[in-house]
Amino acid sequence: DSVEWTCSETSGNLDLEGESPTCTAKPCLYNIPTGIQYAHDCDGKFVGDTCSASCAEGFAGEAISITCGVDQAWNDTAPTCLVITTTVTTTMTSTITATTTSSVTTTSTRTTTTTYLVEYAITGGIQMTVDDPAAFVSSREAATPIKEAITS
Repeated sequence: DSVEWTCSETSGNLDLEGESPTCTAKPCLYNIPTGIQYAHDCDGKFVGDTCSASCAEGFAGEAISITCGVDQAWNDTAPTCLVITTTVTTTMTSTITATTTSSVTTTSTRTTTTTYLVEYAITGGIQMTVDDPAAFVSSREAATPIKEAITS
């Protein structure tokens, strides 16, 4: 908006006459750090103001201070923010021993001992290793001690 001023002379003095101007600060509108990786306090600032920009939770990087220029833009680039990643690997080893005794007659007893070594490597899946894979899966009798040992 423009304001018109006039000069007048009264009793040898010059006077400036007219409506006083109204000045408003220009908001800083451009080059605001955007994205989920950033945290900042740049909203609602004006030309000449400064703000802080840093990395949001879950991201790593150096915080910076930026200033709004006369072009209404933040004068620096946003901070470099990298995703924080973690890798968790858990290894468990269990040994399950099952003993089965069955009587064939009253005079003869047969005892079978089966030992299974089960290893768990949890990194998105489960890996099992057994000493005798054939005995582990070949018959229903081989699977029964495992079930009983787990539920006991």
